Amino acid sequence: MQRARHWLRQERLWRKVWPASAATALILGACGTTAGVGGLPLEQVDAVATGDLTGADPGSGPDLGSTKDVAPGGPIINLVVDANRDGVVKPGDPADEDFGNVWDDKHGASFLANLDDDDGDKREDALDEIVNGEADALDLARMRLVAWPAAPDGAVGHIAIDQLGAENIRLWKHKADGSWEAIAGTSGTCPGSDCTTLQAALLTVDDLRSGAELGIEGRDFVRSVDEAAWNGYVDFSLAVVDKDGNLINSPGSDDGLKRIRMKVAPWILNGNTSAFDEVRSDKTYKDFVADMAVAVPAANVKYTTYSNWNDQWTQDFYQTAWTSIPAAGGKVQGMRVLNARPWGRQNGTKYLPIQWLRDNYLGSDKAIITLYRKPNTGSSYDSHGNHDLLPPYSKDKETYPLGRILTGSGALPETMAFYAAQKVQGPAVVVDTTWLLVGHCDEVLSYAPAATPRGWKLLVASDLLGIEMLEDQQKAGQGSVQMFTGLKNYDAKTGALKTATVTIDQALADVDLMQWSQEAEVKTLGVLETTQIAAGLADDEIVEIPIITEEVDGGKIAWLPGMVNSLVVGDHFITPNPFGPIINGADIYAKYLLDHLGSALHKLGKDGKGMQVHLINDWSGYHVAEGEVHCASNPEGPPNPDMHWWEVVR
Repeated sequence: MQRARHWLRQERLWRKVWPASAATALILGACGTTAGVGGLPLEQVDAVATGDLTGADPGSGPDLGSTKDVAPGGPIINLVVDANRDGVVKPGDPADEDFGNVWDDKHGASFLANLDDDDGDKREDALDEIVNGEADALDLARMRLVAWPAAPDGAVGHIAIDQLGAENIRLWKHKADGSWEAIAGTSGTCPGSDCTTLQAALLTVDDLRSGAELGIEGRDFVRSVDEAAWNGYVDFSLAVVDKDGNLINSPGSDDGLKRIRMKVAPWILNGNTSAFDEVRSDKTYKDFVADMAVAVPAANVKYTTYSNWNDQWTQDFYQTAWTSIPAAGGKVQGMRVLNARPWGRQNGTKYLPIQWLRDNYLGSDKAIITLYRKPNTGSSYDSHGNHDLLPPYSKDKETYPLGRILTGSGALPETMAFYAAQKVQGPAVVVDTTWLLVGHCDEVLSYAPAATPRGWKLLVASDLLGIEMLEDQQKAGQGSVQMFTGLKNYDAKTGALKTATVTIDQALADVDLMQWSQEAEVKTLGVLETTQIAAGLADDEIVEIPIITEEVDGGKIAWLPGMVNSLVVGDHFITPNPFGPIINGADIYAKYLLDHLGSALHKLGKDGKGMQVHLINDWSGYHVAEGEVHCASNPEGPPNPDMHWWEVVR
């Protein structure tokens, strides 16, 4: 009822200051009516709704086609936005004034998809009908109507919004009492029977004389690159008419209108080199949690666990990202954005990941979204261990300052369309993961910071290296040394737990294991080639991580704990304990990590002196269940003020 009353009040206001026929055209035409209304032909309705007032019919209602100047010195008909991206709207500053209708790598204002929950009602702010206090007001991008104290009696202003733009925003006006009033855009549940879109906002003569602060609230991100879909831009046009309905010229305008273009901020995916401040995991497995509780805080990052969700694969059921617009002082205004997988696991269809995020995560500056069209669709490929990000890089004339999305096989088409629509981290690189049992790209690839011109190196699983390291020890007479000592694993045929302990000789004598690993090596090289070509990586920018692979139910999975399936937080490499053979008092695989990742050998770490390696006991809870540390954890962080997506134009 609140929404309905608002739009009725809006309509009454229109009728009060405009003749009845014109008011009807503005209200109904703005809602997307496809036939003439109020006695006006369709072309006039369209003209009003789109801001193209030059074709209006002077025979009905106000003469929107004629113009005249009033007041000595010319009228002030002006909207101003943060076109220079310094976070402040400054009327009179040419950097904002002259580029309000421009969008390129140097100029143009943006707004947020306001999908966090600043009032704590567990509903995204863009879905309700109010501005939820000061915190919510900060999420509105500002537009200023410049005051025209000499505006003549009877003059009114009209802000028209393009149709697709109006369907994806809400335009607010800041009132004298400090509250906000919705004056245009979309209201209600959209799509839905109560969805209402108003493409035209009215500004009274008092607004014109005193000026007004307007707020733009996005209701969603761009979803598709299809030509018929919304492209993320919103075009506004301001017209002012006198009491006789004559259009008053906007100084410097060719058509008498002041035009503004704004763009919704994109969704920005996190990657290994992002600035994280929190890591989350399930708390069920005590050994895992105990090791993580030491490793994560060592990286100066908060470690949080949950126990109210029957899915231990924290990386998989949601994905972390952020969105932002410029704010004053070189800061940004934005929010973290978590998007949910399409399907639940043990929880079935009754309680999907998006509901868990709504109940346990959604809050101030913490937004949630879904990318899927239909719940309970997709497959393991849509779990987010199969969706990753190449860190920032340049290749030839291609630059990816925010990184580039990389996925494995089989993601839902709407997910890939969403990635493409954000543009600033695309187009996505797709590698073949069909040969893996779980099917995730994080089983074979990872990334670490490095003190090199690129700033990072690629980590890739290598079965060849994993087997060669055992062969070297066998040749040195260490074939009887055990690995996986005292541990148990599931029998692939019976599903029963059995001893996992095996000697080096026994492992190398396992014909099936050796064959499976050779096959995995070939497939991994294909993934590596695709990635290396896409990023233009030199051979010395690739660091091999040993693995040995087995086959279960026709798909490949780590037999030796997959140490490439790791969590990278700053200069900390948090990885599975391999429980390899102990030779001369040291696990040969753990020693390899320390020698290659924990030293200056490969110039890893921001200072090139190596990463701090943390070994996590994930055997009983994760490795035996076909996953590792990266699958079991999920890092997040706030919007990065140093990553200026608005400078990336594709």
